Amino acid sequence: MVCDWCHCAASYTNAHKTTGTRRSKLETWLEEQLQVRYPDLEILFNAKETINPELDIHFPGLDLACELNGLFHYEPIYGSDKLASIQNNDQRKFQACIEKGIELCVLDVSMLKYFKPTKCQRFLDIIVDIVDAKIRRRVLESNE
Repeated sequence: MVCDWCHCAASYTNAHKTTGTRRSKLETWLEEQLQVRYPDLEILFNAKETINPELDIHFPGLDLACELNGLFHYEPIYGSDKLASIQNNDQRKFQACIEKGIELCVLDVSMLKYFKPTKCQRFLDIIVDIVDAKIRRRVLESNE
């Protein structure tokens, strides 16, 4: 198999980074907030084991996942080919979730220019509303 040098170089660089992070400040903040809010609920962050592509936030016991899609998912920042590749990966991820019975909620966070908790609270509120509704539904189903 012939390897695309740019892809391999990027993979190597990302795997061996000594500065920066692959996660946004929003993702890190949401992880902290959700773990406090749901201490007894299993929550996986940036996990690949469920569908192979990474899920930003996954609640295995609720068959629920959330993706935080920034500007790179909607605008050709690095060109049309890269945007097409990202959108193709998004489609494959969505299909993989369907096949595994996972409800995938995609949050468009592209309007965030910088991290500030007050600006990000709305995304936490959306996730909490969805999780709480799933928990209520599970409780009702178990009582029937």
